Amino acid sequence: MMSNRNRLDVIILIILVSFCVVLIRLFYLQILKHSYFEKLSDEQRIRAIEISPQRGDILDRNGNLLATSIQRWSVYVRPRAISDDQKKSVLEQLINIDKGKEHLIREKFAKSQNFWLVRKADKEFANKVIKINCPAIDVIPESKRVYPNANLASQLIGFVGIDNRGLSGIELAYDEDLFGVAGKSIVEKDPFGRQIFSAPSKVIIPPSDGMNIYLTIDESIQYVAQRELSKIVKESGAIRGSIIVMDVKNGDILAICGYPDFNPNEYSKFDPKTWRLSPITDLYEPGSTFKMITACSGLEEKIVDLNSVIPCPDELKIGGITVKNSHPVKMYGKQFKTFLDVIAESINTGTAYVSIKLGKNKFYEHIKKFGFGELTGIDFPGEQKGILLPPNKWHDSDVATISFGQTIAVTPLQLICAISAIANDGSRIKPRLIKKIESVDTSIIRYIPEQRVDKVISSDTAKKAIKLMEFAVNGEHATGKKAKIDNFSVAAKTGTAQKPIPGKGYVVGRYIASIVGFIPASNPRIAILVVIDEPKSSIWGATIAAPVFKNVGEFALRFLSIPPDL
Repeated sequence: MMSNRNRLDVIILIILVSFCVVLIRLFYLQILKHSYFEKLSDEQRIRAIEISPQRGDILDRNGNLLATSIQRWSVYVRPRAISDDQKKSVLEQLINIDKGKEHLIREKFAKSQNFWLVRKADKEFANKVIKINCPAIDVIPESKRVYPNANLASQLIGFVGIDNRGLSGIELAYDEDLFGVAGKSIVEKDPFGRQIFSAPSKVIIPPSDGMNIYLTIDESIQYVAQRELSKIVKESGAIRGSIIVMDVKNGDILAICGYPDFNPNEYSKFDPKTWRLSPITDLYEPGSTFKMITACSGLEEKIVDLNSVIPCPDELKIGGITVKNSHPVKMYGKQFKTFLDVIAESINTGTAYVSIKLGKNKFYEHIKKFGFGELTGIDFPGEQKGILLPPNKWHDSDVATISFGQTIAVTPLQLICAISAIANDGSRIKPRLIKKIESVDTSIIRYIPEQRVDKVISSDTAKKAIKLMEFAVNGEHATGKKAKIDNFSVAAKTGTAQKPIPGKGYVVGRYIASIVGFIPASNPRIAILVVIDEPKSSIWGATIAAPVFKNVGEFALRFLSIPPDL
């Protein structure tokens, strides 16, 4: 039997062993595993949060502001962190500040759910919330994107989402440049993951603000183009329209838009269809404006010359279809016309004569040279390449119908680029929307150089094509007379294209009226294209689109100080 002394010794031994075990364990945890548990503690308590950079501005070619960012405040409410004796008071005060959200506020408080009361509110709203003086309500500074000119160039500029990332237009295409590089800050958070604002924070990587982007468009020319386009769409009862103004020398887009358009400050209130930049994203059959491509092909291959006499019957049967003219040829005299008259009077059968002489393969080669059936390469999301089938898939009649812009689909941008090649001595230029990209401190500047694609027709053919287009404005029976501008020579071609409806073919009563051309004809500087979809008051490009061409052209010439040539 163990004595008291022995039992005491055993107890002491157990205590000593236990104490040693504890010491060893403490040594293991606090010394050997110190780094591990310190890291684990930091991971639970310390967080690296992203610091958003300031998004860069978007400006026109002259530095006029089109899109910028301003300081705003967002309010985040944490009902679980509000004491019970304060909840009712805080709830009622929040409802008084934002009565429209009473149901939301009461629901979140009842469920003790954290929520955003508002995102990107103004200073007045933020101050009202701050006066509640509740530590469980976070008033967080944020950046909000604004567009000072509302609808101006909205489809081109685009818009951003609540996170300041681009969702459409230039905002999307150049999002990485505009957004910049986010920074990082170390902050402390409580066990519920809420930031402890009284604890010190540390910026470990400062944010790098976004770049400013200068577009090629001119704010004033863009304004006039949009004004004239919206006016004619409304007056004519059309469903939509497009317009482009382009510098033929370097490919700069000076104005571009579709109508209806939208206000990017409130983009969610508009039909998403209005967000598209239709001159780049939408296809249409160009109709008689495409006759200039046929004319250039025939001139280049020397099948015709300006004064060549062309047979122009009222009807031409080919491949099982009958090609007709928009008016009886005898209305303006004999059924044999000079090529000048064929283009000026926009005679389908005369134009088809040239394409038939060219043949499918040769005609197709020239169409491809002008850039149809492929992307222009413009740096903008959603560009379409059009529809141009290879000649082995053409019906026998296609060689005729394509000559006057049917059974081929193009974008307005493709067509104005092709016509600008005529104005530019036969050389096609890649279109540009961006002039330069520049850092806030101007230490980094990236210029976007002009880019010549290739020579699509000879200089001689280009000169003759310009004469054709001038005669299409000034000839006795020319369709483009309403495009004339005092003291300036104008080269233009109108078009009236019957619209194809899927499954129904060409439907009577649905037309696209258009015009494309450049000014001055003697030394081309600017090209203009106008497309009006389904006008009701008149179907003719000569009466609907030509006056818009004239009005926009007059302003652009005066604004750019281009001297008269007549």
